[in-house]
Amino acid sequence: MRWTDLFRAALLCLLCSQALAGPKPSFLLTADAWINLHHFLYHSARHALEPPARGNRLPPRSVDAAAELDDEEARIWRKALDVYARAARRDLLFDGRMRNFTQAVAAGEAGQAGASDEAGLFTALREAMLVYRRHWWPEHEQCARRRIEELEPKLARYGVQMRQRMESRYGAEWPRDGILVALTPYADERGAYTTSGGAVGNLIVFSCEDPRYVDMAGFEMLFHEAGHAEPFSTRIGRASQQAAERHGVAEGRLWHHYLFHATAAALRELVGDGYRSYADAQGLWRRPSTARLPAWFEAAWTRQPELDALFDHVHARRAAAAAEEGPPPGGP
Repeated sequence: MRWTDLFRAALLCLLCSQALAGPKPSFLLTADAWINLHHFLYHSARHALEPPARGNRLPPRSVDAAAELDDEEARIWRKALDVYARAARRDLLFDGRMRNFTQAVAAGEAGQAGASDEAGLFTALREAMLVYRRHWWPEHEQCARRRIEELEPKLARYGVQMRQRMESRYGAEWPRDGILVALTPYADERGAYTTSGGAVGNLIVFSCEDPRYVDMAGFEMLFHEAGHAEPFSTRIGRASQQAAERHGVAEGRLWHHYLFHATAAALRELVGDGYRSYADAQGLWRRPSTARLPAWFEAAWTRQPELDALFDHVHARRAAAAAEEGPPPGGP
C-alpha cells in the first residue's frame, strides 16, 4: 500500500471518529473542589471585612464549622483567610487579576501565575484544601451536584433547541468547545458571572444555592450567562454600541437588557407563553427606564430577526422617546 493510501485511510478514520463523537455539549457542568474552595475563601474573607450583602451571606453551617477545627486546622484556615483578605477587596468579575486567577484555578494552572499575590493565593488554596475537604466540601459538593441533577434533564430536553435559538438571537455561533460551568454555593452577589479569554476560555461560575436560580429560572439564566461569553458578548455589545452612536443616545447597558429579553423570549417559544421569566420575577421591567423595552425588542425581532437591525430599531425608539419627553425639569 502506498503512503498516499495510508494517509487517506488515516484521514477517513479521523473524520469517522469525529462524526461518531458528535457535537460537544453546550455546557460542561462541573462540581470542582478547587473552584469551590477559591470562592468559599473569598466570600469568607469578605464576610469578615464587611456586613453581609445579598450575595455575601454565609449559611450558619459554613460559619459554625470553623468552630469544629482543631488547633492545627484552625491555624491553616486562618492563614488562608489572611491571604484572601487582600483579594476579597477586589471584585471577582471586574478585577482583571481576579478573573485570570479564577480561570487558572478552573484550568488547574494557578501555580503558573506570575504575580506574587496570585502565587500567594494558590499557595493558600493548596494548604487549605485538606481542611476544606474534611469540613466543608461534602456539603458544597452535594449542593453543586444537586443543581447539576436539576439542570441536566432540562438541557437534555430543551438544550439543543435553546442553543439554536440563542445563536440566532445572539448573532453568532456557539463556542466550539462548549462553555465550562462551575457550580458552587458561593458565586457572587449576582448569583452567577462569566469570564472569557483566560486559561479555560469561557467560564460561568453559577450558584447552586441562590433561590433565584431554582428550576426553570436556573435553566434560563444559564443561557443568559452564555450571552456574556465569547463570541456573543463582543457581537451583542458592538451591535448595540454602534446603533446607539448612530442615533445619538447613550448605550445605557441596553445590550444587557437584551440578554434578559432574548433568553426569556426563546424559552417561551419552547415551554409556552405562560412562563414567568427571571426578569419578570425580579421586577426588571417595572422600572420606568425599562418598562417599554420588551415590547420594543420583540417588535424589532418580529419585523427583522437580525441583531444589528434590532438594535438600530430599539435605539431609534429610545431617541424618539427622549425627544418627545424633552429635558428633565430644571434642565437646559
